[in-house]
Amino acid sequence: MDALSALHASDQFAPSGRTSTFQRSGVAGYRQIVLAPIYIYMQEQFVKAVGAHGLWKGRLTGAIKTGSSEFTVEDAAADNQCEFGKWLYSVHNTGVESKDYHEKVRLLHATFHQEVSRVLSLALAGKRAAALKAMEDGSPYAGSSASLTLEMMSWAKTEVAQ
Repeated sequence: MDALSALHASDQFAPSGRTSTFQRSGVAGYRQIVLAPIYIYMQEQFVKAVGAHGLWKGRLTGAIKTGSSEFTVEDAAADNQCEFGKWLYSVHNTGVESKDYHEKVRLLHATFHQEVSRVLSLALAGKRAAALKAMEDGSPYAGSSASLTLEMMSWAKTEVAQ
């Protein structure tokens, strides 16, 4: 019996031997009442991140066509300036994040931004063919995008299942 179960099994929470709401709810109730809003928020961040990072494909395609972008190569490379990056760095060491997933996602997110930056650099230099090739299926850009999305979804599923 773990410590939380032992605490629930005691009479400390219920006067006169009655079962308290906290005891009846147990660990599952604690997760539902206390942790569920945190995990819902995390899932929302992941969904927003997938959408926001998906926008980069359109931005890059536009930059390849026009040779210009509202973003600089440096802006695109910064993994801590997009909304998801700010959130990702803000939850580090707060206890909310699952450390293994957090570190994997952080690294994949940084890699994705480096690949976006690389493609944008080619586009802004007028190297259209090279930029298009750098976005093809099987490219580092496409691989980093897919890997990041899959890892975020795995993290979200793991947090909700716990």
